[in-house]
Amino acid sequence: MMKLLKDNKASRAPASERGSALIITLWVALILSVLALDMAYSTRLELQTASFHTERLQARALLRAGLDTAVHHLATPENRAFQGSLRLDAGKWRAACPWKS
Repeated sequence: MMKLLKDNKASRAPASERGSALIITLWVALILSVLALDMAYSTRLELQTASFHTERLQARALLRAGLDTAVHHLATPENRAFQGSLRLDAGKWRAACPWKS
């Protein structure tokens, strides 16, 4: 039994080596945590960018639909109440200025 205790003490690493393993483990955990936080931040930024891009495309589509509706409304003969103030030049509606010929 005494020999077993002596062998166990001989197989243990010195205290300074055990302390350095703890420091190395803490550094590795810190580096992995920083990498995980950076990845989470990058993912959040990419999601925001995609959301802004989608909203921009939706706004542009709504703008075009509104303009098409307005042009169609103004182009029909029964809706020409603004004929004196608007005119169609080369496919674009322009305000008619009475002081210009």
